[in-house]
Amino acid sequence: MKRTILFWGILLAFLQSFGTNYYLSSSSGSDLMDGKTVNTAWQTTNKLNTAMNLLQPGDSVLFKCNDTFNGQVFISKSGNASKNIYFGTYGSGKKPVISGIATISNWQQIKTNIWEATSNDFGNKVTNFFINALAQQIGRWPNATDPDKGYLLFESHSGNTQITDNELDDAIDWTGAEAVVRRARFILDRLIIQSHNKNTLQFTTAGTGYELIDGFGYFIQDDPRTLDQEGEWCYNPTIKKFSLFSEMDPNTQVTSAAKLDYIIKMSGVSYITIENLHLTGSVKTTLVIDNCKWLTIRSNELNYSGENAAYFNGTNNVIFESNLINHTNNNALKQNGGKNFIIRNNTIKNTALIAGMGLGNNGQYNALTLTGSTNLLVEYNTVDSVGYIGIDYRGDTITIKNNVVSNFCMTKDDGGGIYTYGDRNSHYKKLIGNIVFNAIGAPEGTGGNQVAAEGIYVDDSSVNVDVFGNTVFDCVSNGFFIHNANRINLQSNVIYGNDNQILMKHDSGGASGAISNCLVDSNIFVARKVDQLVASFETSYNDLSGMGIFDQNSYCRPFDDDLTIHTKYVIGAQVNATISLDDWRANYQKDLLSTRSPIILEEYKIIGSKSSNYFINSDFESNFSGWSTSSKYGNGRIALATGQGNPGNALKASFISASGKADGYMIVNSNNFELKQGKSYRLRFSAKSSVPDISISMVPRKNGSTNRIAAEKSYTLGTSYRDFETLIIPDLTEPLSSIQFEILEFRGNVWFDNLEIVEVDVEKTNPDDYILFEYNPSKNNKTISIPDNYVDSKGNHISGNIVLKPYSSIILFKKLNTVIGIQPRKDDSNIQIIPNPASNYLTVRSKEEILSICIFEINGQMINSYQSSGNTEFTITDLPGTGIYLVQIQTSGKTKYMKLVIQR
Repeated sequence: MKRTILFWGILLAFLQSFGTNYYLSSSSGSDLMDGKTVNTAWQTTNKLNTAMNLLQPGDSVLFKCNDTFNGQVFISKSGNASKNIYFGTYGSGKKPVISGIATISNWQQIKTNIWEATSNDFGNKVTNFFINALAQQIGRWPNATDPDKGYLLFESHSGNTQITDNELDDAIDWTGAEAVVRRARFILDRLIIQSHNKNTLQFTTAGTGYELIDGFGYFIQDDPRTLDQEGEWCYNPTIKKFSLFSEMDPNTQVTSAAKLDYIIKMSGVSYITIENLHLTGSVKTTLVIDNCKWLTIRSNELNYSGENAAYFNGTNNVIFESNLINHTNNNALKQNGGKNFIIRNNTIKNTALIAGMGLGNNGQYNALTLTGSTNLLVEYNTVDSVGYIGIDYRGDTITIKNNVVSNFCMTKDDGGGIYTYGDRNSHYKKLIGNIVFNAIGAPEGTGGNQVAAEGIYVDDSSVNVDVFGNTVFDCVSNGFFIHNANRINLQSNVIYGNDNQILMKHDSGGASGAISNCLVDSNIFVARKVDQLVASFETSYNDLSGMGIFDQNSYCRPFDDDLTIHTKYVIGAQVNATISLDDWRANYQKDLLSTRSPIILEEYKIIGSKSSNYFINSDFESNFSGWSTSSKYGNGRIALATGQGNPGNALKASFISASGKADGYMIVNSNNFELKQGKSYRLRFSAKSSVPDISISMVPRKNGSTNRIAAEKSYTLGTSYRDFETLIIPDLTEPLSSIQFEILEFRGNVWFDNLEIVEVDVEKTNPDDYILFEYNPSKNNKTISIPDNYVDSKGNHISGNIVLKPYSSIILFKKLNTVIGIQPRKDDSNIQIIPNPASNYLTVRSKEEILSICIFEINGQMINSYQSSGNTEFTITDLPGTGIYLVQIQTSGKTKYMKLVIQR
């Protein structure tokens, strides 16, 4: 960094050699001097603003290092194509500070721990208050440290201006205070309370157009009666009064607040460079740039912005690089319109982490909000700790490359690390080599504990997005989420350890919102934990087959590699099933060359049982007492199935009539018992179904509640009994726990037998002992030493020193010759293709009866299909031309895919 600054300093000295330097020094200058030498420097930004008309192309305005200037700078003069006007520094030491912060003094104590001070320096709004230069929490009730981060929940609403909270009383009349209302998962509105009548709050405005959601949350802030924790403050603009909670005399500390709306502002100018300045303490936006062009903003610091740190509107040809943006209440950088924009090498951290201090509506609480852009390059930036979205982009010809985005969706959620929405007519958007991790999620104030925070999120109506070579890991929801979008290309990405690695979902807009023409190729999807999914493809229609081309991916779920891909679609009724990779291939002709996990891991080892069976009825030999059922449309029932158990009797679950609804389901519910956080429980049962290969779900819940106590688990049933075993680890202690089996309608009947749940001592398998994940979030190569017994996702042996290229990653698997080891592959000798390579004919031979044969191109396009009469040998003479093909062979026992080479 020092060499870079030196280089630019030398270059500047040369370029500006024909211009005039103007100097500012707050420590020794005077506004009465000419500012043209260090000894005759100006002292204030007010003098600079009044003298701005003196500046000519090639001139420099230089602020003295280590000095602090209180005030604003309004840049109203332009450079030209050969000479910029330069704003920078002179001397050595820390960057000069241009500050919008004013000191508050003369505090008076009005009651225990409550102090007041009046100052006419401040205007209609204060967004940051400091004690000894540290920002303090605005007063709020309940406190952010209270349960659910202090959100209260409202049971009902009227229009968009009124909420009713049955638990709220009117002991305090909150009229005039500000309510922060979580209107949706992604909206935090700030609404002034017009009136408070019993348990109802009426607001002065409707805020955003989004409908309020009953059961969501709110809190109250910026009122003296909210002050009950050290440092909490509020401001009354009508009487210019601050109130503060402090257990010590604030007059013995340095108290201050932001008073200026902006620090630097420019409009309609061009050819400007701003470099090496420290801008801090705006009420609204620190750096405001409107309808400008040919700007360079480099190596500056923007701290403690009351709303946005930098705002560019309709501005073209900008280089914004190597800046630090820290402690922003709303958006760190917002760019609206404009073209030819480079955002490079910046560090953006601690953005919008205080609920209620950002703005309402969409597009807020983000690190980068980029809308309506053309020809935009975002590269080598580090984004860390964001209230909502890391990089939110819209526009045309956009490249987002080699950025590191971490710790996001911390204040609001239903967003992502990198996110786009609604660009149906745009072209050329590329996400290349980004590293995205730690989507946190913010369930507080939503009435539940579910989260919605994605890694890379391509949302409604988006098209033409190429996602190449990215790494996404440790996200609380999905690594990739493709939602009602099409022409999305996902290639050569590494997706690891997210709750689900990839979700493609079509749930609205009919054909116009269908996911189509996508390419999902050569990606590595790895579920690190036993309760994580590899892939989910969902639609409210029947269009899974049309989503696109899928191939040469690695779908790795080491703890249960049979339940690989979750599917949901509607064909008369909703079908919800988790299937194997082989079934995915057979049903949809996708991923013909894709692979499963190269290893299988056992989830745990049982050390011993610590209790008797918590189910009061487990074998149903005389009745089914202790078990009950409920169904969405009242058409589910359970009954004793005499002689249909494994062995003996069983519990039969069935639908007595068809609801005709796509979302029909029933719950089979056990008796209540206590599950304790920190304990482990083993669930065992036998089950079968009347329809082959259906999925059912198991969820531990509080009886009568929808909130789960531990992770949900899916099982695939067959027409004969299968035995299942699951380890349950509760997230909380619940005395009225129960096990609930969820069965979807139109999936046949289900029989249960031999149910047992007991507390156990276990030795859990640590996936990190068997899965090696490394990533390189830097511009330099990284050398990694690999032990001898590791393989990649395709099963290829890897060892020795490997070089990890910049902004890339690798996942390897430990190969063992034990129970936890390389996955055994099915014996392929039962089916043969002779000859292979072939030229004019081929013969398929099988020990089982051959039902059908299909030949596909490598991209999944079917060329021809053949039906067999059940023979064990079948000859094909009308072969396609020279090339490599996939042959699908359906026998009476299985479906097999084999590679075929044809040479003519």
